[in-house]
Amino acid sequence: MIIGLDWDNTFTKDVDLWQSFVLQANAKEHQVYITTSRSDDIPIEFIPDGLKGIVYCNFIAKKQATEALGIKVDIWIDDDPQWITESF
Repeated sequence: MIIGLDWDNTFTKDVDLWQSFVLQANAKEHQVYITTSRSDDIPIEFIPDGLKGIVYCNFIAKKQATEALGIKVDIWIDDDPQWITESF
């Protein structure tokens, strides 16, 4: 399973919880990507252990940005899910 996990106000709301989640997902052979609306010139503050990768969506819809990279997310975790399908 591929999981898209938002950064701002999701991962950052409880870093310990989400870090544990990423590691547990890896143990079950799932892949977790940070999917952030940010552009890559506004990097995230640190890289959590066990991520498959970070997708900087450059303020376009997260689904569109990940699919353009060949990543088909099965499950999205986001505090503001409208940005999964809508661009800024």
